[in-house]
Amino acid sequence: MSNLYSGDGVGTGTRYLRGDTDPEDFNWEDVLTNSDLLNLLLRNGKIRKACAWVSREAVRPRFILKKDKTIKGTKFGKAITFDNVSEYLEWIGFFTELEKAYTWARLFGTSIMVTFLEGEGIKQIYEPLSTYDSCQAYYPLTSGNGYQIEEVKGQIYYKITFTDILLKTKTFYVHANRVVTFNAPHLELKYEGSSDIEPMAKICIVQEQMLRSFMKRIHMMGSGIAIMKCGGEDEKEILDASIGDGLKYIQKIYTMEDPETVLHMYTPDLNSNQFREIWDIAQEEVANDMNMSKKLISGDPQGAISSAKWDTEISYTEVYQTQRHYKKATEHMLFLLGIQDTTFNWNDPFPTEQVDQNNEGNQNGTRSNSEEGSTKARSDSAFNSTTNSSQN
Repeated sequence: MSNLYSGDGVGTGTRYLRGDTDPEDFNWEDVLTNSDLLNLLLRNGKIRKACAWVSREAVRPRFILKKDKTIKGTKFGKAITFDNVSEYLEWIGFFTELEKAYTWARLFGTSIMVTFLEGEGIKQIYEPLSTYDSCQAYYPLTSGNGYQIEEVKGQIYYKITFTDILLKTKTFYVHANRVVTFNAPHLELKYEGSSDIEPMAKICIVQEQMLRSFMKRIHMMGSGIAIMKCGGEDEKEILDASIGDGLKYIQKIYTMEDPETVLHMYTPDLNSNQFREIWDIAQEEVANDMNMSKKLISGDPQGAISSAKWDTEISYTEVYQTQRHYKKATEHMLFLLGIQDTTFNWNDPFPTEQVDQNNEGNQNGTRSNSEEGSTKARSDSAFNSTTNSSQN
């Protein structure tokens, strides 16, 4: 099993994948590792939309608990009673960590959230407690950071490795009773999910290579190309020495062939329509893999007109499914954080349509009752038509 990831540039702030320098190094049959997926998340906008954007949209509208009430907590080291659970969850950073858990589960196929108690201190081994008031999301061990499962004295623990602010690697162990697993929809029965973006990741790499190659040629033509005919290596050195820095910013090519022929090799006829068609084919494949509208992937603005609304409907079906799929794991986290009745309903993430100011029927820009009714029907039908994957 070969690795698409190249270690060149690691630690320099540059994230390389095999094939970035020479497209010939890229092999479609090579397996993408977690390091590859993480690098793509950090540098590729489409991967971020498929993982981070979907997760943010799923969590953004928050949820409504069936029974909400005041809850005791700690704020700035002092005991305090929060007016409602949502306020408490916002304060402890629950929704931020939940977004991370969803994002990494979609990227890697699985992630975890770990519960802690303020004031329990830094430990090497975190044993189960009766109450918790904080949480942290982690992804599987990748490039020296993350978690892996180990058995210690017959008990299941999660070994978590991280790099601190001083760039020192540290580890600690957390008992499985403190951990909630977020498994992405899986293709077969196993103790992890399947990456939501793995089918499209290689297409995104190829798109990057296409754009990189195209822009390189454009840059070369923009800076200029000097093609000089020479009789051999000795004459080349003489020409190069005589030119010196005179053509510093120009691409210099020495050849024994006809300069006109070489010029066509380096400046081929660029058919922009053909390039666009190839790009669109790849874009459609990405959209299909993401279950999103191609327009949304491209960053086109969405509105309330019929075609744009339908594009948004398609894209938000994936957001609805994400809410549904991780609902049980989310409730488990609420229970560990001290919420007794964890039953909740997600708020509708579908964006509010923009309404023209001249529309007297709905001046405030919100959906009408009939629109809300159709939204509920749309949401239910979307959920019913999609197979709900079970939470391991």
